[in-house]
Amino acid sequence: MTTKGQKNKQSPNKKLAKLKNALVNYLKCIEENRERFYIEKEQDLDGVGATCPGVYWIETTMPVQKIQQAFLSLRPNSNEKKTRKNAPKGLKLIEQNEEELYIIYLGTHDNISLRFKQHLFNHGGEKTGKLGLQVDQKEFCKYKWCVSFHEIQDYEIRYAVEAGWRSTYGWPVFCLR
Repeated sequence: MTTKGQKNKQSPNKKLAKLKNALVNYLKCIEENRERFYIEKEQDLDGVGATCPGVYWIETTMPVQKIQQAFLSLRPNSNEKKTRKNAPKGLKLIEQNEEELYIIYLGTHDNISLRFKQHLFNHGGEKTGKLGLQVDQKEFCKYKWCVSFHEIQDYEIRYAVEAGWRSTYGWPVFCLR
């Protein structure tokens, strides 16, 4: 609201539009510069250098159904790994295109390397929210696995980037929320 004699300030909606545009440009920059690291065994993560906070991606050539079958074969007393059946309203799920790599998980954490180990090599307790795979086991070894990350120190910005990426590029099927 302005009164006579005051400079007309930019409206909140215009500021929000500028902020959204800046986020989209930042996401494009991240996506253009995202480096993949191929993982076959846990030691491969040592060369990734991801002990920092940030946003991370997990990609594979393994179809979703095969991931679920392999997960159950390693843990017969477990339930099937949950996946998203539908993307949130207005968004799309990321699907595999033939045998190409596709993103199955996108997350944020203050120690990305730790999260990679939890997701891909089943580190941490059973109550840890993780994929809990074991990509060095025979069920997974036939497929390519890779990780990538982008360092972001600021907690709020990490979550904004995670949400912005999903709304721009799609929702990974193993990301439930």
